[in-house]
Amino acid sequence: MAETGCLRRVKRHIIGKSHDFFVIASPGLEKLCADELRDIVNDSASVTVMSGGVSFRGRLTDAYLANLHLRCAGRVLMRLASIKATHFNALQHQVSQIPWELYLPPDHGI
Repeated sequence: MAETGCLRRVKRHIIGKSHDFFVIASPGLEKLCADELRDIVNDSASVTVMSGGVSFRGRLTDAYLANLHLRCAGRVLMRLASIKATHFNALQHQVSQIPWELYLPPDHGI
């Protein structure tokens, strides 16, 4: 069975690449969550404690493992983009540049 173009793009851009993730933790548990996360992810140097949670860089499989094994985390979020816009048209233009078809089913909007 041949791979579709979209599936190849998903494998190349989402599964194969490293991404920035943010783990939401309850206030006061960020350091404990970071310690647990360092045992899970391959690149423990990328784990950074922040207010409200922990950020880390890794592959999608690292996020799956974090979601499965972290005991003090609320959820694991993947950062899709970082956007700075001074007005709505700039925001709308930059959001439209994100390849949403890789993240959402075709019949769903943003």
